[in-house]
Amino acid sequence: MYWEVTAQTVKLTWKSGSTEALVQYRPKDEGGEQWIETRPKDSSFIVRRLQPFTVYEFRVVGVNENGRGEPSDILEVRTGELGLC
Repeated sequence: MYWEVTAQTVKLTWKSGSTEALVQYRPKDEGGEQWIETRPKDSSFIVRRLQPFTVYEFRVVGVNENGRGEPSDILEVRTGELGLC
């Protein structure tokens, strides 16, 4: 999985076979908070409206006609700081 990060967004890109995928993410320090889940249309997705300077956990889950596969390894990403005006 590859990523690009700003203060409030993370763009994820991953290698995908012929299966669909789910992107799951959550703030790391929230202590077991449930995963937020979205189903992107391709193998790249931008997660928006994140909190600046916060560590998030991301993972991708493949989905096909047999159901969900095992999630990818968790990727930890810290968003950047907001610039001062």
